[in-house]
Amino acid sequence: MKKHLFLHIICLFSIKIAFGQITGASFSGQILTEKKEGIIGTSVYLKHLPTATQYAIVTDENGYFNFPDVKTGGPYSFKVTSIGFETFEKNDIFLSLGTKTTENIVLKEQATILSEVIVKYNKNADKKGSGSNFAKSSIEKLPTLSNSIQDFTRLSSQANGNSFAGTNYRYNNLAIDGAANNDAFGFVEPAVGAGGSQASGTPGSLARAQPISLDAIQELQVSVAPFDVTL
Repeated sequence: MKKHLFLHIICLFSIKIAFGQITGASFSGQILTEKKEGIIGTSVYLKHLPTATQYAIVTDENGYFNFPDVKTGGPYSFKVTSIGFETFEKNDIFLSLGTKTTENIVLKEQATILSEVIVKYNKNADKKGSGSNFAKSSIEKLPTLSNSIQDFTRLSSQANGNSFAGTNYRYNNLAIDGAANNDAFGFVEPAVGAGGSQASGTPGSLARAQPISLDAIQELQVSVAPFDVTL
């Protein structure tokens, strides 16, 4: 008899210690439709107004939510939002230490009219790799001293003179209407040619001539590391 009494006292003492470790409160419930069906994916917000601490959760497949350990006291503001339903708000909620507060909410359906979304696609603006495009309007407005394409390719963020992305100009490919127009025979060597003109890797650069007149250019494109097979 004495042993049993002693064991009971120890058990009761242990239970009291366990309750003494609880430092918060819990808040749970279920979000339902007017047909008493749980609403999945509903956003539930709980805000502790004195400290501006906010808790947020999304309901499960049956519409249940649970905040297991929140600050005690209050007041709290409670907000529920879901697409297709009216927003529910409630204030002055107080939570007690070690107490589970339950709040079941029924949301009313609401017709939502979404604004029209127009997606425009310009095939000509499709980029195949990193680069820049300069239209004829830009070419006509920008000043040029040498009447060369280098006066406009320098606008590209990857350009440094006639070098692009840090590579030597010899790796450039100058294409006019898709046809390559490069200095295939190396007439631009050495780096500084006749009359002190700087080699640029384009035909006629040592003679200070341009491969094509700017008046004939409708658009200028700088493509760095293009991955299109046509290039």
